[in-house]
Amino acid sequence: MPDASDLCDEPLLDAFGRHLALERRLSPHTVRAYLSDLRQFAEVLRSMRARGRIEEATREQVRAYLAHLHGTGVGGRSLGRKLSSLRAFFAWLGGRDNHDPTAALTRPKERRALPRVLSETQAGALVESPDPQCADAGRDRAILELLYGSGLRASEVVAADVEDLDLSTRLLRVHGKGGKERIVPMGGPCVMALKAHLEARAAAIGSWQGPLFPGRGSGGRISSRTVQRIVTAWAGRSGMGGVHPHLLRHTFATHLLDRGAELRAVQELLGHASLATTQIYTHLTLERMRTAYQQAHPHAGEETGSDTDP
Repeated sequence: MPDASDLCDEPLLDAFGRHLALERRLSPHTVRAYLSDLRQFAEVLRSMRARGRIEEATREQVRAYLAHLHGTGVGGRSLGRKLSSLRAFFAWLGGRDNHDPTAALTRPKERRALPRVLSETQAGALVESPDPQCADAGRDRAILELLYGSGLRASEVVAADVEDLDLSTRLLRVHGKGGKERIVPMGGPCVMALKAHLEARAAAIGSWQGPLFPGRGSGGRISSRTVQRIVTAWAGRSGMGGVHPHLLRHTFATHLLDRGAELRAVQELLGHASLATTQIYTHLTLERMRTAYQQAHPHAGEETGSDTDP
């Protein structure tokens, strides 16, 4: 029986990992996920007593791998991600030859769950919930305003610097995924919250530069986990459970579309590379419209008429 080294050329995978990190500029977490998928593929091939290295895999072996995972209960979304990992690997190898066992394979169908969102009333109550008597209330209010008012990811809040703000024009430079930057607008309440936070911040650390939300120690930043705790804590005090930073981002996008914003504008504000990623919110808005109709329209529950009705 071949051992793992027969099927998984670690130096080759290390080179692929460097390509993902340095050329495609993917996050360390994403790089680890890609490499984990490839090592899992190699392990499944080994269990099937397949021979040859991973880069020599056949289309039938890839199909057998996906079928094996499906048989163990792996869902469509996870199968699609694993196929994407293999596609990326063989596309990277494409500079050497044309061997790509994933070329004719279609992505497994998946049932994409619609994200939960808060109502406008709930979102407003959450953003306004920090108690002025609490020591970090000003900071927390500013963070909640950025998450809901500008649709930032928790990691983008963490990465923000004071120098990224232009309060006079109400614009913020955001450092997004893959090193991509975008400019997003800020609403009046967000600007007011940030002004109050900046004054308190300057009084505490004696500087108007550096991380927008400093953490412990010199030059440090708060962590994404801290942002999560802030959201969870104030949501809990407002009687809302299961609220996390990305839920506020979902809510931001949905409320924009509910009020007539164009899909491509929302895509730009969120920093999505693909419009398809943003379209989930269109489905969500349509579902909310359908629910509202069923609950409110006087004829929503009536049976349809006969074919001879005008």
